[in-house]
Amino acid sequence: MLDPLTYTLKVQQAAFVGTLCAAGIAAANWARILRGEQAILATPVHRRAEEKHTQPAYIAKGAAWSDHYGRRAHDIDVEHMR
Repeated sequence: MLDPLTYTLKVQQAAFVGTLCAAGIAAANWARILRGEQAILATPVHRRAEEKHTQPAYIAKGAAWSDHYGRRAHDIDVEHMR
């Protein structure tokens, strides 16, 4: 004879795992739908528009972890050469 408590816990565990699997599949499908809508609604950008809206040149404002002390940091200063 089956233990009713063990049987109930196994049924609950199976229902919980099934719910998690169904939620994962639903989330994956929802993300796929949103990616498809984004691909349809996103207007293609012309190449010339990228040239007109370029980022300005980066100018370093001092020592930081993300820069290399400016673009001309290793140039030779001929006025101070001996």
